[in-house]
Amino acid sequence: MDLNDLKEKAKQFKAPEDYLIISKEKEEMIDNFIEKLKNEDANERKKIKTSMVFYIIAAVIFGIAFLISVLTTIPIDSSGTGNFRGVLSLFFWLIVFLSFKKINQLKKIVYDEPIKIFLDKAEKRYQFYGMESWIISTVGLLALYLAAMMFVVPYLQAIFSIDSKLTMFILFTLFYISICIAGFYFTYKDWERGKKSFWLTINKMKQELNAPEGI
Repeated sequence: MDLNDLKEKAKQFKAPEDYLIISKEKEEMIDNFIEKLKNEDANERKKIKTSMVFYIIAAVIFGIAFLISVLTTIPIDSSGTGNFRGVLSLFFWLIVFLSFKKINQLKKIVYDEPIKIFLDKAEKRYQFYGMESWIISTVGLLALYLAAMMFVVPYLQAIFSIDSKLTMFILFTLFYISICIAGFYFTYKDWERGKKSFWLTINKMKQELNAPEGI
């Protein structure tokens, strides 16, 4: 075998083949871990597909309620709450769109690419809230809050006979913030139960790869 043949062989090394320079035991451990990631990614797709059913149903229901309040004379509470149903419908359709996007990303994962590249992508995938997730969540929750302030708060103010708009604003804001904090907490606990161990393992493997002595 000449030098050109050796170069061609080297180009074909993929994850986990580029770990052939390490022990067989370590290679098998990497293979097993990648297999666990495959299963976890498959389970994630199933969970997203299941939750999408709820989001689509909610989007359709709120959309129909909004159209009824706009196109007919059938009274549905008030014009304010009717408009808010339209906002909720758009919000759930946005979640459906993002869910489709996430499913497509999971389908396109390449498990046999060079291990360092694979681990970098897996780390981002399994971390708790990347930059994109923070931006989308912040913008979405802020838009929902503003819509509620415009359409729902005046309606609640009339129901509870609260004369002061400032008092109603403070009460609703505190309630909304508490809901957001609770949602954040339960989201973190869900990540801690399901993905944190994978994320920690990925970080450990990356540190070993970057160590001066190698693995």
